[in-house]
Amino acid sequence: MHLLRHSQLGAALLVAALWILGSSAALAADAKTYGEGIGAGTPVKISELYSTPDPHLGKTVRIEGRVVGVCEHRGCWIELASDREFESMIVKVEDGVITFPVEATGKWAVAEGTFAKIELDMEQTRKYEEHQCQEEGRKFDPALVTEPKVLYRLQGIGAVISDQAPAPSPATGDPAS
Repeated sequence: MHLLRHSQLGAALLVAALWILGSSAALAADAKTYGEGIGAGTPVKISELYSTPDPHLGKTVRIEGRVVGVCEHRGCWIELASDREFESMIVKVEDGVITFPVEATGKWAVAEGTFAKIELDMEQTRKYEEHQCQEEGRKFDPALVTEPKVLYRLQGIGAVISDQAPAPSPATGDPAS
């Protein structure tokens, strides 16, 4: 009887593992690859990149999240929602090399590239803020720009976009990448 319980537990674990693998296979079936796709980059939470950026600068990293924005003009960037509320990160790609469709908005993306820090001077910051206001339909007030801006982004080399996030990993509770 004792052996039977262990074998039943083993069978249940096997069924659970196959279900998880089946979920990943379903994800792969609807996934579309852009650029080089996803390689050996280290998975990093977007919140971690913002909290402790220095160890990741210049390194190839992989991030994931819901697509909350796409460049409507050339498809040269996507914006991914962070694991932390009200936070996101831009994945910028070389114009014309990768083109993200506007229809990717709302889908799940895993992106890979080099993590970069961009330090703007005051003039660049004003132009950046003015552009942001135009994009969002807000009035720009240059008096509100009081210090240079620092931007962090992923210089993307590839991404995979799917209709749904992968199933949570049993070990961590995080989506599998």
